[in-house]
Amino acid sequence: MPRLILSHVPWLIGLACCIGCSNSPAPLLPPSIDRGAAAAAIAMYDVNSDGGISGDELKKVPALRASLKSIDKDGDGKITANEIENRIAAWKRTGLAIMRLTAQVRRNGQPISDAEVKFVPEQFLGDALRPALGKTDSSGMTGMQISSEPDEAGVQLGFYRIQVSKKGPKGEETIPAKYNTESESGVEVYPGEGGSDGVIVDITPRT
Repeated sequence: MPRLILSHVPWLIGLACCIGCSNSPAPLLPPSIDRGAAAAAIAMYDVNSDGGISGDELKKVPALRASLKSIDKDGDGKITANEIENRIAAWKRTGLAIMRLTAQVRRNGQPISDAEVKFVPEQFLGDALRPALGKTDSSGMTGMQISSEPDEAGVQLGFYRIQVSKKGPKGEETIPAKYNTESESGVEVYPGEGGSDGVIVDITPRT
């Protein structure tokens, strides 16, 4: 399993509208996630139909696997629709539209520059969340952002798959598929307990 380290940086944005600035884009609002998202997650990943996502099923949804300890309140090792609903409700209670978030990419502890990082919302959350992108600098760091608009410098609260890509001189992919097209890395973007406002993806050798 890819090594993913969560780190906390207390840097949040509460977005406000620039009143009277007619040329300013509309502010990003807290996402309105469909009420059927939790049921959709169970329908997609509960292969054995026991009412929850657990064991090998969690490998298919890395953001839930990464958040298991904070979401699985009864500690049975299974994430139910009710537990997902409770987590989504917790995001909404924050009132946040977006969070500033940094990502660092390393290979065996050494920073990787010019790597493209993408946070892809888990499919069961629907269309309310938008992907966030970043490109690492010489220290392997990048600030994730939805777009170049100042009000969209960050990531919406939610569950995401993390994809990392770096192309070689001939356009070949230099990062193993388990970090991009077949990503096994995930994260919950949330300012509360168990969430993250910074991540480190440590690329391990191909096996």
